[in-house]
Amino acid sequence: MLRMSFSLALFHLLIFVLILARNDIVASIHDGCWGIKFFLVSIIFIVSFWISNDFFMNTYLVISKWVSIIFLIYQALLMLIVSYKINDTLVSNAEEDNCSSVILIAVTLLFSGFNVWWIVR
Repeated sequence: MLRMSFSLALFHLLIFVLILARNDIVASIHDGCWGIKFFLVSIIFIVSFWISNDFFMNTYLVISKWVSIIFLIYQALLMLIVSYKINDTLVSNAEEDNCSSVILIAVTLLFSGFNVWWIVR
């Protein structure tokens, strides 16, 4: 499992560095080339069998633990930012049309009910 996680992390790091160029060729590689991507992940996974287990158990495991914590905090912040933007949009549109106020009230009641159910459960 660690070897596949390592292979996918390397692949996504490579794709991230590749898309930093922001041109049409990179866009077509990012959106397509699924066979080449599958082959590349397979090659990285096969090559990872020549890496010692000590690297995965002592180094990669610790690095991935800390990176995952940072990534989860980043995701939580992004979700908070998006929820504030959605709320601001709905509140500003609620004065102009009736549909936004209905959506705002429905979402508030739905989430409040879910929170009560979550706490009571």
